Amino acid sequence: MKFNINIFTSTGNTKWTLDKLRGYFVDSGHKVRVFDSVACGDDWVEDCDMLGFIYPIWGSSIPKPQLDSIDQLADSEGQKVFLFGNAGMDAWDTGSFIRKKLKAKGYDVVYAANVILPMNSSFPGLQFIKKRAPEKSALMLEYAEHTIKKAVTDILEEKRYFECKGFLNRIGGTFIRMVYKLFVNAFKKTYYVDQEKCNGCGICYSICPVGAISMNDSKAAIDIGKCIFCLKCYNFCPQTAVLKGKRSADSDKYPRYRGLDGNYKPTKYR
Repeated sequence: MKFNINIFTSTGNTKWTLDKLRGYFVDSGHKVRVFDSVACGDDWVEDCDMLGFIYPIWGSSIPKPQLDSIDQLADSEGQKVFLFGNAGMDAWDTGSFIRKKLKAKGYDVVYAANVILPMNSSFPGLQFIKKRAPEKSALMLEYAEHTIKKAVTDILEEKRYFECKGFLNRIGGTFIRMVYKLFVNAFKKTYYVDQEKCNGCGICYSICPVGAISMNDSKAAIDIGKCIFCLKCYNFCPQTAVLKGKRSADSDKYPRYRGLDGNYKPTKYR
């Protein structure tokens, strides 16, 4: 089979999920092409047997670039699709939410599952989320990989599966989507670049997926109106000059997340 997969990743967790899924597909003799939702054109859906969306779960939804990819899809007559998400806490009804959007365009979503991976956010306002001990994170990854392997087997055997589709998941997911928008809008009000710490390296500018960062007089500035709060600039600024409130300057208390192994290299778009 030929799989075309649409992906968005900011800090590497979704890339890890993709690598595991792709590896199992390829090891089983199938072909996989991967398309970054930020940079791909409309032709990413061509010449395949099944489409896939692999995504981070943000407030019971998915990142704007992937929502845009779905909105831009032409209507279909039953093209098969699988969905696979990763979350730091709970997926709620994310798969069902995306499935509904695709079904309205005539796509046949045959599989929707999720895994829980280590949290990739650490800033004031999220103190209630505790960093997991290394042994617990290792067990989490082991279970996630088991889930991914099962998903690949099920998809290849044409088994249908839809995780988190119950009534309580729908109610919880709907509530979280509403609250998340308010949460992000409130948090972005204290999101900025410390001009004294910024050395003008341009890394944040190059990795921003939506062009929300400009370089003015060799200093970075964030256009909050464009920002989707993916936290790439926050996590990967080598000077920790991108802040979410002044307290986040304490990188010992609020460590930046740079992938599961601490060495993830984010995609550059410009």
